[in-house]
Amino acid sequence: MSSKVLEQDTTSPENMQPPSTEANWQPFEDLAGFPGGISLKRDGSMSWNGQLPDEIVQNRRRYFEIVGLDPRFAVGADQVHGAEVYRVTMKDAGRGILDRETRVSGTDALITNERGLTLTTLHADCAPVFFADPKNHAIGLAHAGRRGILAGVAGKTLQAMSKEFGSIPGNVHVAIGPTICTQAYEVSLLVAEEFAVRFGQQVVWHQDDCTYLDLVAAIMVDLLEAGLNPSRIPARPPCTATNPLYASYRRDGAPARSMLSWLRMM
Repeated sequence: MSSKVLEQDTTSPENMQPPSTEANWQPFEDLAGFPGGISLKRDGSMSWNGQLPDEIVQNRRRYFEIVGLDPRFAVGADQVHGAEVYRVTMKDAGRGILDRETRVSGTDALITNERGLTLTTLHADCAPVFFADPKNHAIGLAHAGRRGILAGVAGKTLQAMSKEFGSIPGNVHVAIGPTICTQAYEVSLLVAEEFAVRFGQQVVWHQDDCTYLDLVAAIMVDLLEAGLNPSRIPARPPCTATNPLYASYRRDGAPARSMLSWLRMM
């Protein structure tokens, strides 16, 4: 874990390390019993939006087989860039995975304390935020885009786990998956000011008359306010926009060929 996540991320693109040719990103490598991951661009689009449903089903079935997951026990939400959190139970098994009409509606974050269920979210620059509570045997997965971050989706997910499962926020492990990095995310001064007012100037970076937003730092401020233990601040994730292995809306444009993040509890 790194305490440097709240420092400004000011690495210029020309000074970044070249992306690796392979990627096997996992949220909790050192925490047994909480497998998770994220698909790659080469796995094909996982988003229902702007894609043929049959193609999405085929891509998902193939990816689930690769990582050893059963789609009948996975759950997906429709992701409206908000901060609603939904408690998943076994009755939700299979929702939104092979049929978009069955997705959990109006929701950007899923939590559960039932073993055998896989939580999923979709991303193409927005951050997947993973939560694991080994003591109370609970997990959570949130889709954190710009609007959702401002609405507090990360902190509200942590609070929901506390309310529903008795999780102590300071004991919960958190990871942030591949998302767009600061130097690739130029925004307007108006957007930057919104974030600076809510999360502090540390989430905004100015260079050469341009303004950039640090989504990861904003998420961490939100989580720390919700009770995350500072010793559990995770390392910064890979950047989707500068690494061609990952899907990126900012880099590739619409329709976003979203990746699928997943987390389960064994």
